[in-house]
Amino acid sequence: MNIDQNQIDVLLQKYDELYALNPELYDLFKQNVDFMDEKIPTAIPFQQNQRHYSQATSIARHLQRKGFFENQTTILEAGSGTGQLGLTIACLLTPNLQVYADELARVNSSSTKKNTIPQNIRPKSSMYLVDLKQGLKYKNDRYFCFTDFHAVRLIGNLIGVNRQTIQTHNVKREQNQTLNIDSLINEQTVLINKLTVVGKHLCGAATDIVLVYEGVDQFGIALCCHAKCDAQLYVNKEYLHGMDMQFMFKLTSYQHCYGKQELNAEQTLRKELGFKARQMLDVGRILYLKSKGYTVGLVKYCSDEESGEAWLLWAKK
Repeated sequence: MNIDQNQIDVLLQKYDELYALNPELYDLFKQNVDFMDEKIPTAIPFQQNQRHYSQATSIARHLQRKGFFENQTTILEAGSGTGQLGLTIACLLTPNLQVYADELARVNSSSTKKNTIPQNIRPKSSMYLVDLKQGLKYKNDRYFCFTDFHAVRLIGNLIGVNRQTIQTHNVKREQNQTLNIDSLINEQTVLINKLTVVGKHLCGAATDIVLVYEGVDQFGIALCCHAKCDAQLYVNKEYLHGMDMQFMFKLTSYQHCYGKQELNAEQTLRKELGFKARQMLDVGRILYLKSKGYTVGLVKYCSDEESGEAWLLWAKK
């Protein structure tokens, strides 16, 4: 991408202006890493991908420390993919591990179908996993049988989700299910007291779609892919008034594109500009959430070596 000096000057001037207004928010990006990867006990008899599991563990433990799970809450993982974060939170919130371990030992000793157990041996809550793609190959839904949750996978665009969507699907279940968001089922609904939306490496446009959901009590979003933001969807356009939004989005990719190589002066400048553009976008999101009555924070939940996208945006009412 070609960058002329005028674009650089405009961005740096805007950054300085915005920093002066809210230095405490920009200084959040100076935090040290707080990698809370202490293993979460589980009865799952399979080895999980260590890198993704440790990141999800740190996110889950940070949310727990912020009090996200102190009271009963319905949890939705946006852009769930494999459902790794949802599964990790389900394991964290399952105190009855011995029940599942004992059932697994019983089944393994008496059945040819090893390392699986019935889904309904205990009453369970629903964990909602929103994904664009159908199919359960390589997904973690089957492992929810070892937790106090059923996996309810909702297939469709995040734009189609709201609190009413979850209430419509919030019925008692005996097993995991996959449902289409656009085909709401006519069942007696169970109202929810609190709704928590989480996401791991949710791309830019998806993050902005989620942050405007109405009726959400808590957000825990591990941010990602600012280059994939959409100017029409970004939640705080007024904050960046006068800026070339598409230029800013593309510029953020320079945060990570050079890897660990030694940088020359131009590459160092581009990396700095990319990080500043990213900070401006995320501070705009923080201010938007604050304007909606949330207490908001930012945590560096893992190292840059563990993931180039290492920031967790959390908000709660």
